[in-house]
Amino acid sequence: MFQSASPPLPGIVAYAITALCMVIVLLKVRGTTDRLAQFLALAIYLRFTMSAFPGISYDQILPGLSINALGSALVVGVGVLLIRPAEFRRREYLPIWAFLGWAGVSALANLAFTGFIEVMLKWLYMVVLASAMYMVLRKHGPAKTVRLLLPSFVPLLLYQGASIALGIAKASESDGSASFIGGYNHEAAFSVSLFAFLVLVSIPFRPASTIGPAGMVLTVLGIVMANYRTTLLASVPILLEWVFARSVRTFERSKRVIALIVLGPALALGIVLLASLFTERFAELFDTVVQLPGLFKAPYEYTFVEARLLSSRPYLWASYIYAWANAPLLQNIFGFGPDSWGDSGVITYAHNTLVSHLYEFGVVGALLTIWIWARMLVVALSVTGERKTGILAAHAGFFILNMATMPHWMIEGNIAYALIIGYTIACRDRSRALARARASRAIARAPIIPAPVRGLAARVPVTGAE
Repeated sequence: MFQSASPPLPGIVAYAITALCMVIVLLKVRGTTDRLAQFLALAIYLRFTMSAFPGISYDQILPGLSINALGSALVVGVGVLLIRPAEFRRREYLPIWAFLGWAGVSALANLAFTGFIEVMLKWLYMVVLASAMYMVLRKHGPAKTVRLLLPSFVPLLLYQGASIALGIAKASESDGSASFIGGYNHEAAFSVSLFAFLVLVSIPFRPASTIGPAGMVLTVLGIVMANYRTTLLASVPILLEWVFARSVRTFERSKRVIALIVLGPALALGIVLLASLFTERFAELFDTVVQLPGLFKAPYEYTFVEARLLSSRPYLWASYIYAWANAPLLQNIFGFGPDSWGDSGVITYAHNTLVSHLYEFGVVGALLTIWIWARMLVVALSVTGERKTGILAAHAGFFILNMATMPHWMIEGNIAYALIIGYTIACRDRSRALARARASRAIARAPIIPAPVRGLAARVPVTGAE
């Protein structure tokens, strides 16, 4: 499956948008004295603008290191200096450190040190941004944090708007349909960037706020125009939760059952109508599901038609799994080394994080990847209150992304997961703080508790993202 690049935007247009957005971001960060908030906003803006110039940012200025990679290294270095060391010792990050440790072992076993540096940089980037997101949320709360970060995502919409206005599109490799991606190299990275934007604007706002609804509409339209099926599917859990669950919550508790009865059929009709707009794009998906039992076979057994299903994804998965399964025991355990998929003989990456990690890091690496997602899901499940369903929807969407593309291989994907992780941990801590406060108030009201103890309990503060 050949991955062609998108035509670039005219230089004067791309540079004008970049300069305008830089002014907007700088004016926004000047409004806060929080250095971490400034760092987070600038780091996200930097990545999204660098990706819009692949002809420059993909160039290697050092052996194995592109301008993009050096920009990511700069973000990691500054972040480590700004973030307190205790944040990196969180138990939630233990699976990530275990995965990176195993990646190092795999690199040593296969002498793949350049690939290990790239993998380590991407995951450190994610941890740094997740820690920054957590600390900014704890200090400013969700509403202000989202307003601080919104300008960093504006370039995505303006780049895409320019590509639509100028008719500059990339033809999808599967069916030739148009993808408007603002000069990005490929629709995967651009649409995953918009997925990160969707995660951000789905963070709860006060009912009177218009930023959430407006942001959701613009982001969904952007994802539709980017025309990447995997991201469209990954957006569905977030959209369903945002439209359905939050609409119901606007009613009084006594009227929510009636709201469910009314909104349920309306939402189902909306989904059917939306799906009808993408009948051709998703018809192949249903055909693949029907044929799925017959696709569990060696890649050389695929027919020409089967090898083209879902942009060749089942064929790619079978190719990587077959290569791993028929490798020596050393590769079964340790894999072929970080980023070794480029040497696999298959002409593109696996389009599935687990399949790729099985090939690169062996069975242990694949299990550690599952541990990372499972650990964060456990944290999400421990959140209480109305934020819980939105957080779970974001985790579900990111899991869908990993099943048909590789967001952890993209910095853009790691930005999305960093926002999810930071928000999840902040909400979990907020839930714990509220639980402690309720327990303290209960103690303070208990007549059998000595008065001095009740007085201390009544003064227990409530902290966390609000």
